Amino acid sequence: MMHRIALFVFVCAVTYLGAAQPAVAPLRIGLLYSGDSFAVAHAFDSGLFAQHGVTVELIPFTSAFERDNALLAGQIDGANGDLIGASLMRNRDEKIRITALTLGDDPSLRLCGLVVSNTSQYKSPQDLKGKTLAISPNTTIEYLADRILQANGVAPTSMVHTQIPNLQLRMSMLQQKKLDAALLPEPLASMAVLQGGKILLDNRTLPYAHAILVFRKDVIETKTDSVQRFHTAIWAGIHTINQNPQAYRQAIAMRCKVPDAIKEPDFLYRFSPPQLPSLALYQDVQSWLQEKKSMKAPIAYDSIMDPRFLPAAPHAP
Repeated sequence: MMHRIALFVFVCAVTYLGAAQPAVAPLRIGLLYSGDSFAVAHAFDSGLFAQHGVTVELIPFTSAFERDNALLAGQIDGANGDLIGASLMRNRDEKIRITALTLGDDPSLRLCGLVVSNTSQYKSPQDLKGKTLAISPNTTIEYLADRILQANGVAPTSMVHTQIPNLQLRMSMLQQKKLDAALLPEPLASMAVLQGGKILLDNRTLPYAHAILVFRKDVIETKTDSVQRFHTAIWAGIHTINQNPQAYRQAIAMRCKVPDAIKEPDFLYRFSPPQLPSLALYQDVQSWLQEKKSMKAPIAYDSIMDPRFLPAAPHAP
């Protein structure tokens, strides 16, 4: 009889402990169908998240605006984003934190291009003055367009900006010569070349193109272990990609739904080893946002950066 009572108590204790330890909810990560989000997608597809003991759910978005609003609303936990979007979100809500730079520390890579529709008419940056340029306002696309033009002696205000947030529509209008020029991220820039366009200017040699990981502070505090495992898996995936980046060109092109982009030899991605965005780049973004009157005052670097998930001390700003 005593043995039966003891067994009953043991079973009840095990049942209670099991009920008291529910499964950890998955990290919900927002992504666009873009090349710069491939490091996250690769970690998911190759099982790296599972190998590192974290459950991740990827939530697709068709625009950065929708993704960022979902993060602010708590509908997702983190996202693959950019410094422009993160700064604007942080300006609205202090809970936004940047945890890593994932792309942009290699100035030899073409990560975006200013594509012109008429390859014979536009031969130098000066030919763009007075022409139409398709952008998405208050985004990294507009920021990159401004800085690339300025670096090549063209005032951004000398071009007529046409707001076309949808990238596929931007490509289509460029191909139909309804636009003079558009700034396109890779691999769309390569695809535009294959469709008859020409990349007149790009980001190479300029420290402006970038992608980051961004999380809400409450997620970092309540799911610290999961967020740490998420980043560890990302670093492992980036290391694998960078060992043979040529091998991943087709997978990136397929993710962006432009498989033919691999025919363009300059289309290539290498992702950033563990680090935070540099202080110089961050300060330039803050200056640009103030120039655009999108923010009244800069946000302090240390108030938005969270280095705790880097495997070693972050690179000096």
